[in-house]
Amino acid sequence: MARGLTTAVKTALASDSFRLATLIDLHFATVRRITDFGQDITYNSNTYSSSGHLISIDDTSETAGLRVNSFTVTLSGVDRTYVDLFLANDYVNTKVEINRAVCTITNNVVSVTGIIPFFLGYIAAFSIKDTDSSSEIEFEVASHWKDFEKVNCRRTNSNSQRRYFPSDTGFNFASQSVTDMKWGRR
Repeated sequence: MARGLTTAVKTALASDSFRLATLIDLHFATVRRITDFGQDITYNSNTYSSSGHLISIDDTSETAGLRVNSFTVTLSGVDRTYVDLFLANDYVNTKVEINRAVCTITNNVVSVTGIIPFFLGYIAAFSIKDTDSSSEIEFEVASHWKDFEKVNCRRTNSNSQRRYFPSDTGFNFASQSVTDMKWGRR
């Protein structure tokens, strides 16, 4: 299935003279762009740095049923660059774009023929795994449906209300006046 691929991409894929590169955009406060290709790639006025940090991307698949797609991306944590990014920033809901670039190489110059969209999602969780011989950062990338049922810890009590509105005393007697409060859903 072509999925809206350009003629140039279809032609390149039909030949034997192309290579695929993974292009990842991590939308932290300063966008980080990395690729698993052997050299830097420029596409759409953005430079993707060839990175030894990218260790793996789990396989993902499409299904006919409704489900939340998610998978894990693993980066090296030996250089503290990405460890510091995850620990110092609010990483949850950071946008992640992953594309496959169809590339041709002529005289060591990489030309991107086109892009095949792979996944668009958000960082849902991360973990850092350090051992005596390795350091890895694994982060889960999921579709925007991942936290559809998430409760954001807002409660209907005085302490929760004062956290956001310190002088509001509206919930002081809420437990005595209303026994079953509906908030948008049953």
